[in-house]
Amino acid sequence: MALSTGDSADPSNAGRYFDSGMEQFHHPRPVRTGPAPTPQRLRLMAGLSGRILEIGAGDGSCDAVVCSLVLCCATRAQETLGEVRRVLTPGGELRFYEHQRSGNPAVTLAESLVTPFWSRATGGCHPARDTVAAIRQAGFDVEIVDRFTFRHFNHVLGVARRP
Repeated sequence: MALSTGDSADPSNAGRYFDSGMEQFHHPRPVRTGPAPTPQRLRLMAGLSGRILEIGAGDGSCDAVVCSLVLCCATRAQETLGEVRRVLTPGGELRFYEHQRSGNPAVTLAESLVTPFWSRATGGCHPARDTVAAIRQAGFDVEIVDRFTFRHFNHVLGVARRP
């Protein structure tokens, strides 16, 4: 059974589905806000430091997702975008800042030729990827696209929405 999450969630309902304190593990929460963590949550997070990615409940519960130079590096961009779409609420925003294949055929050829070397040197980045097309193919409505060049590579900054 799914619970409603976010600002409109009714915390008094959580006890119907989870033992005391377990709702913390099933509701996405902003970092460092909201009620004090339960002892179980403190045990789970004890000793962690650095950058932490928490994976948990999130089916259709996020109002926005931000991707910054991620989609150009994703091995399977469509699967990544599928997960982004899954966690976004209907009408939720995908904001992206990504590499984007050039619209100039000569530059696109050069990007394609440099990609194998560039990708190895930069953790899998594919500057010749048509990121905007991939976002559309994943079922997003692209609303804003600002194309620009940064350090000799084409980029896009934009907003897409989950229908």
